[in-house]
Amino acid sequence: MLLLSEFEGMTGIFPPTNLFAVIQEYFEKSRLTKQEFCRRYSLNIGRLAEIIQQEANMRECYVAYRYGKLSGKARAKSASES
Repeated sequence: MLLLSEFEGMTGIFPPTNLFAVIQEYFEKSRLTKQEFCRRYSLNIGRLAEIIQQEANMRECYVAYRYGKLSGKARAKSASES
């Protein structure tokens, strides 16, 4: 298990809780050491950081849409993208 303090120490990146939850999931699915995962994340090797950020964004949008927290304009944009 990758701890937030370990991730922050190895990358110098201080992610919000929702993003770190996705980072942890991706780390657990990988077969990488903590050091190698953090190196790849901080250098965005294989677009790892981008992919994780997109996943976190999608989850946040889903929760906001599901619980009616998107504005009318954002909801219309979200609907047009589907």
